[in-house]
Amino acid sequence: MKISRIAFFLVLFFGKMSLSAKEVKPALLVYGSGIEAFTAAMQGARSNVPTLWVMNGHTLVEELTLKPLKITSNQGLDGGIWMDILMASAQHKGSSDSLAGEIKMNITPTLMLNAIQRMLDEQQQLTVLRNENITSLTRNKRGWTVVLGNNKKYEVRAVVDASSGGELGTKIVKDAFSVAEVTLQKTEMLTPEQIRTTVALGSYEGTDYTVLAKDVLDQSFHELFFVHALVPATEGAESIPFRAHVGQAVGAVAAYCAFFKTTADKVDVRKLQTELMSFRARLLPWKDVSQQDTHYGAVQRCYLATILEGKEDNLLFDRGDSVQVESVKIIFNRLYSRSQLWFADNATDYFALKDVLSLVKFVSFRGKEVDDQVQKDWTKKLKFEGVYDPERKVTRYEFMVLVDRYASPYTKTVTLQGDILR
Repeated sequence: MKISRIAFFLVLFFGKMSLSAKEVKPALLVYGSGIEAFTAAMQGARSNVPTLWVMNGHTLVEELTLKPLKITSNQGLDGGIWMDILMASAQHKGSSDSLAGEIKMNITPTLMLNAIQRMLDEQQQLTVLRNENITSLTRNKRGWTVVLGNNKKYEVRAVVDASSGGELGTKIVKDAFSVAEVTLQKTEMLTPEQIRTTVALGSYEGTDYTVLAKDVLDQSFHELFFVHALVPATEGAESIPFRAHVGQAVGAVAAYCAFFKTTADKVDVRKLQTELMSFRARLLPWKDVSQQDTHYGAVQRCYLATILEGKEDNLLFDRGDSVQVESVKIIFNRLYSRSQLWFADNATDYFALKDVLSLVKFVSFRGKEVDDQVQKDWTKKLKFEGVYDPERKVTRYEFMVLVDRYASPYTKTVTLQGDILR
């Protein structure tokens, strides 16, 4: 009986080993062993791109899995794959900002390792090679030819170098190349154009930073993307959340190029952001809006459409304040040519509910059915406070939700410079 059990487990073990070492034909290769490499590889696989993660080490994300940690940074800004790691370590389904904060105060290596391994096991499009290095990386007509230390060769559309020092660029790439310098943008200083192209954000040492789509492209060379210059630091526990967010963003850009068989300069900003948000990336810096909020998605989309400015240096939303008509005239006129006529015919200082409904109906070619639907859904579906009253002033929160729901400003195309195309 004992022999048969041993034989059973040997078969099971070697079966799993051969499965994890299966041959794939990847379109995206990610290089590195840290949190940025993990989130980039996970995003590539989740975006349905066959991804090969080449680890230049043996330990999975050793900054999380070797010793207990306490992380105090990034409170209220955790999202995406980083949030998934936190929730998986607690075996909690869904996202919770408050739970994320508690987990970060007492990170347990074993729980983190188990969570990361489970997440990897779920990805059918991802293959992981540990303790491997890249000996050659050369351009070809369609992308990159990669040769590993074991002499295996791969042809891939895009490569992410998530090593701490950009090793592929400094040691491996034979072509003469250069990438632009990147200055991390402080979130409180962003222009509306920059906000529209947000692909990652986070905090480090008390400062909130935002990474733009152009920043990622500036750190690329023919679809070889470098991560190290996009993060404020690569050492210490406090940098981990932001690094995770950046890795996911770079992974999404590289996956986009691989999936659509295109070059980095052809990336559609809105499609990229939508892909990131579909995997719960947080692109919203307003810390007073939780991911558990019923209309979190609507607020985030309207933030990216720059419908309303943030409060207190763009770090808070202040949902209960009213909305001055003059404050949204410029952005609406850029988004909808028809809105100029509405503003010319409607002279009022602050939006009442009837004004918002009138405006969204006018720019979206809708009729009275909008009024009827909002009145019907006010409490149960929209979960707004108070009673439906067309005459009362709307809050910033209600304004965002209604504009997103009936005028869809986020769907307007924007350029890599953040200009609106309509």
